[in-house]
Amino acid sequence: MAQNRKTRRTLSAVKRKFADKLGLESAENPVVPFEGEDGRTYTIPHPLFAGDEWSDQVDAAKTTADKARAILGDQYEQFRDHPEHSDNDVFLIFMDIQTSLKDELVDGAGPTQS
Repeated sequence: MAQNRKTRRTLSAVKRKFADKLGLESAENPVVPFEGEDGRTYTIPHPLFAGDEWSDQVDAAKTTADKARAILGDQYEQFRDHPEHSDNDVFLIFMDIQTSLKDELVDGAGPTQS
């Protein structure tokens, strides 16, 4: 039985649709930017697009500090250098991203066809 070309999906097209729906920079760089109290922009990989290594490190983190370090990676020290930044702040941003994901994708709209 021949596959209907109209229903055929490619991974790259699906990733682009979800990146667009979620307002990410691109499917190739699926990060969520946020501004710290220091006015600098930090980025977090979107959990839906994050690599296995990043996800495993975040999941394995036992403390809030370990989780914040895993989420921010190389940006952690710079973020924590500001006196108004805490590890809980990183976790709050992460939770907001996860909540937004549920709201954006569960509302029934899903990504639009290109």
